[in-house]
Amino acid sequence: MALYTFIMEYRGGTYIAQVNAAALQKAKQKWLAVLKVDEVKHLGVKMKEELDKEIMNDSNIAINNTTNVWINCASIKGGFVIVHIIKTEK
Repeated sequence: MALYTFIMEYRGGTYIAQVNAAALQKAKQKWLAVLKVDEVKHLGVKMKEELDKEIMNDSNIAINNTTNVWINCASIKGGFVIVHIIKTEK
């Protein structure tokens, strides 16, 4: 399993979490499962549901000239979300 670090930018806040997973899509599922609405300023339950859907359906865009680094973006009712994902091999 690899360690995935998620760095989310949303409405002026930065939120960081890590999960262990065998693959990127599974890591995204795990991260969204542990992302708590009450820990993210301005994120309500409905917006979290939108975010879950958008992030799971978004393409994982690899960052040029890097290894195991991606970006996902989502436009939800509450604003624009940018999520950087970094995979660390164990």
